[in-house]
Amino acid sequence: MEKHHRLRRDPNWSPHGCNICGQEGHQAANCANGTVNWREKFGDDAFILREERPYVEEPEPDYDSMAEKAKAYAQAKLAADAAVNMDTIVQAAQTEFAHCIKVAPPAPAAAPVAAPPAKTTIAGWTTYYDQMGRPYYHNAASGQTLWEMPAEMRAAMAAST
Repeated sequence: MEKHHRLRRDPNWSPHGCNICGQEGHQAANCANGTVNWREKFGDDAFILREERPYVEEPEPDYDSMAEKAKAYAQAKLAADAAVNMDTIVQAAQTEFAHCIKVAPPAPAAAPVAAPPAKTTIAGWTTYYDQMGRPYYHNAASGQTLWEMPAEMRAAMAAST
């Protein structure tokens, strides 16, 4: 038990009892039997009722002057931004931080894409090519489209050679 509790408590009270009245079953904060001098604890000012303050309506802000000030600020900001030469700033940054900037070599030019072969029609099947140059086969009569060469087309090609 803490020293300040021992000083205020009757030594005959239970160590589990209330610090104010000594009865077991409740704590001092909930004690109905004890007396607490609240004026002594919080002072007289805590118990003086204050007068209600009347509601005072705030005056309406001057929105026109605010708008003028905002426009003036925006114009000054645009003028300041226009005066800055970004090329000079970029060059200064590149020279200052050249040791930590790694510039990638230019990418090699892409190989020219060969034009797809002309479309051919054999045994009713026409050969087309997609964007990646892969052939696909379409039969206009049946409306069928295949990625693999149809057997009729393969047989007609084998017969012609």
